[in-house]
Amino acid sequence: MSKTLKIELPIEFEIEAVATPVIPGRYTGKPENCYPDEGGELDIEDIMFEGQTVNRTLWAYITQQYSDLIYEELIEQIKIQKDDFEIDQALNSRDYLDQLAFG
Repeated sequence: MSKTLKIELPIEFEIEAVATPVIPGRYTGKPENCYPDEGGELDIEDIMFEGQTVNRTLWAYITQQYSDLIYEELIEQIKIQKDDFEIDQALNSRDYLDQLAFG
């Protein structure tokens, strides 16, 4: 899921990035049933200032200094969207609509 977010530094940048949540692995039990964590990646697709892509030096600096912040913000947005989607699904479920209609 690609998102654009604004990070407030002394100046404001727009960052377009894709983040994948961490899916926990399994580290206990029989070795054949164990597997490592998956996900947890951040792919920064664009960093813009006043509508223009920033130069490579600034891109590298922002990526190095703020990638954890960018990742956490994107994952939080994904969680909020997931929660909103689940609420919408529940509100639109037949049981809920029947309960409203028929008490």
